[in-house]
Amino acid sequence: MRSDKLGDTVDYTQVLACIREISDGHRFNLIEALAATIADALLERFPVSLVRVRVRKPEVKLDAPAEWTAATIERPSR
Repeated sequence: MRSDKLGDTVDYTQVLACIREISDGHRFNLIEALAATIADALLERFPVSLVRVRVRKPEVKLDAPAEWTAATIERPSR
């Protein structure tokens, strides 16, 4: 459903609080694991049908020049 009503949206301050709770409360070795954990938590806490989470890591050290690397996780609700 597409809507232009504020009541049909997710409160982004609550989304940010959820993300901060996860990132501040856990240590992740892989950005893929962080993205997956955030995606699962968002699906559990909010009435959404799909989430897409992208985690970017700046200043990575690779054998090729790169400004950043990223992992994207997309999950439908169950």
